[in-house]
Amino acid sequence: MIVKNLFYGEVEQFSFYDNSQEIKKIEQQVKAKGHTFTSIIMPKLAKKSYDYLDVKNLTFRQGLEQDEYPSVFGRILSWLNNFQGQIKPLKDLFGIEKFLSE
Repeated sequence: MIVKNLFYGEVEQFSFYDNSQEIKKIEQQVKAKGHTFTSIIMPKLAKKSYDYLDVKNLTFRQGLEQDEYPSVFGRILSWLNNFQGQIKPLKDLFGIEKFLSE
């Protein structure tokens, strides 16, 4: 499982990885053994929301529970829903039986 974290740049900025012959070789080896080789995109969380979590030393869940900044709540909720949407089809790879929202 490869996670492209958009905190480090837009999808197009992963071209070094995407075009790597070494990665293509690893992908072939993994698939030859009958395993799944896939990637997902971790969305970028708005900087102010991320900074708020960082300064307050909060988890994403705690960020949803705070009521100091409604915009932080909204951005985190959107981020979690987006990321969960990408993980959900692959939950067996992670050993996830069900999500809290199910």
